[in-house]
Amino acid sequence: MLALFADGGRILKAWAPERGLGFDQFVGFVSRRHALSILRSGRKGPLNAHPTDPVDLENLPPESRCRDALRSTETRQSLERLTLELHRRLSPAGVDMFRRLFVEEESVSDIARTTGRSAESVYQWRARIRKAALEVRTSLPLES
Repeated sequence: MLALFADGGRILKAWAPERGLGFDQFVGFVSRRHALSILRSGRKGPLNAHPTDPVDLENLPPESRCRDALRSTETRQSLERLTLELHRRLSPAGVDMFRRLFVEEESVSDIARTTGRSAESVYQWRARIRKAALEVRTSLPLES
């Protein structure tokens, strides 16, 4: 919920019903993406979270704590903007390939097998999506 309302509800404001997802589906998509990101990161997953000793926190310089938190927030916001812009630019088939290749990290062979596409077609989609991501990266004022 915090991610949805962060930065003045920026993610919620990006929802556009004409792009094919209902509001509930959009919120579910964003929530799943956020949860998977946490689980994949390995840093803050629920299975490996250990509370920090308050004494250790007190010994850290305040500027260090703020800098790390800010860097993490900027990176997350940049990835969210990139993903939302790719959803705007890609066709429904492209969004599906983006999800499979880059979000769920499926192998090319698995995607080819489950979609009935050739491996070459999947490689072409991967190249197109990377090119689109680079275009988005240069066109948006991303922080990280």
